[in-house]
Amino acid sequence: MLKVINRRDYLNMFKKLLLRLFHIAFLFKRPLTIGMRAICYEAGTNSVLLVQHIYTEDWSLPGGGIETGESFDAALVRELKEEAGLICKDYQIIDIYYNNTISKRDHVVICIVNKWAEEIDHTRPKFEIMKTDWYQIDDLPNNITPCTLYALEKCNHIFSKS
Repeated sequence: MLKVINRRDYLNMFKKLLLRLFHIAFLFKRPLTIGMRAICYEAGTNSVLLVQHIYTEDWSLPGGGIETGESFDAALVRELKEEAGLICKDYQIIDIYYNNTISKRDHVVICIVNKWAEEIDHTRPKFEIMKTDWYQIDDLPNNITPCTLYALEKCNHIFSKS
């Protein structure tokens, strides 16, 4: 019996192939990859900012790769501004996550952003971010990346103070 492949299946296969090709390219460009994820927590609404990239259906914290020669501070400011339209004013590093779901050489610095400002007239990148949204800590979507779950668990003591 032949299986009919619909357009959504093709799109999902393309996304997986594209993601794999990016990681192969990064293997040659950067033998060790370091990224960052930022927890933006709004105590008044008990919510956290999540983003959904175009190449996955999972939600994650805003962030991304630190470019060669780029400081962590610069990467954090750049990624938050690009993905969410937030200007980081103050942050604290929480932990480093070993992301072995991507490769054996990927590490993610997790931080919590204590203070930020909203950029006026922000336009999210069309070819990277599909959606951004604030979710209450007790009502998070089911499809969250392992790194995001790890980061939120690390900060559970902060959330429980509210």
